Amino acid sequence: MREIDHPVKQYLQPPSMVLRDESSVEDVLYRLRQDSNREKMLYCYVVDDQGRLLGTVGAKRLLTAKLHATMHEIMDPSVIALQEEEKVQKARELLVKHRLIALPVVDPAGKLQGVVDIQLCLEEEVDFLKEQRKKDVFQWIGVTQTEILHRNPFRSYTERMPWIFCNMIGGIACAGISLAFKDVLAHVIVLAMFIPLVLSISESISMQSMTHSLQLLRKGSLSWRKIFLALFLEMRVALLMSWTSGLLIGGVSFLWDGRWGVSVVIAVGILLSVIFAGALGSFIPLFLHEHKLDPKVASGPIVLTLADIVTTVVYFFVAAHILGY
Repeated sequence: MREIDHPVKQYLQPPSMVLRDESSVEDVLYRLRQDSNREKMLYCYVVDDQGRLLGTVGAKRLLTAKLHATMHEIMDPSVIALQEEEKVQKARELLVKHRLIALPVVDPAGKLQGVVDIQLCLEEEVDFLKEQRKKDVFQWIGVTQTEILHRNPFRSYTERMPWIFCNMIGGIACAGISLAFKDVLAHVIVLAMFIPLVLSISESISMQSMTHSLQLLRKGSLSWRKIFLALFLEMRVALLMSWTSGLLIGGVSFLWDGRWGVSVVIAVGILLSVIFAGALGSFIPLFLHEHKLDPKVASGPIVLTLADIVTTVVYFFVAAHILGY
């Protein structure tokens, strides 16, 4: 990867065409006709007899100028150049801001050293996005890339264990909720058999919704109207998935147990829990971002823990009211 804080001199390429300021238009045109690489020419750079960059000349200007005119007379002196010690990040900013294909690079004395072209910007952008996505994935699961690289057991323990504690809290809370509904489980044992499946579905959809919100935040400044519209569309998707999951698993449970009441409980429980889990996954990253917290670091464990707790409450609450236990 081409790091954005590396100096541009590490990525220099030879300029496509360097012209002396005293050269005439006629001489330059003759040279261009003889040059087999003229189709690769991006910009013509004008230098003095010591190699110092003076300006640029465009193709249109060359073709319309008088043949006896010199490069010094027709060049554009307002050339944008980089110092060789400036960073790749600076080159990317200038290329994008001024919509340039290439930038000349000079040394402290102003002598032309080479160019950096738009390819540097494109490769860096792709590498940066890949690296950022990889970093996000590690953060969502409670693992940092620094930990992976250094492989220090104690450091890995201290960085991962807080997220495990978060999962423990969620598991203990779910166990407590199950205990509160022990009468329901005692009468309809098949409900317990489907708890892992119901939790798995709600966790998956909550993580999908969370990822959607994080991608939304990545786009930068957004109006609340656009945010609400995106969340509304996401909840429509979650609603469709909840209906599909509820009907499918409810049908399977009927084939398994043969009681319509139990199947309705499982179907409705999945329907409602998925809707709530999707809402949590969408809302929590936005809530953390609004309160100046890093949503990538905390969203994953928090969303999963709350999704498990909400799903367990909804599942048993539906069972207790429909079955009457």
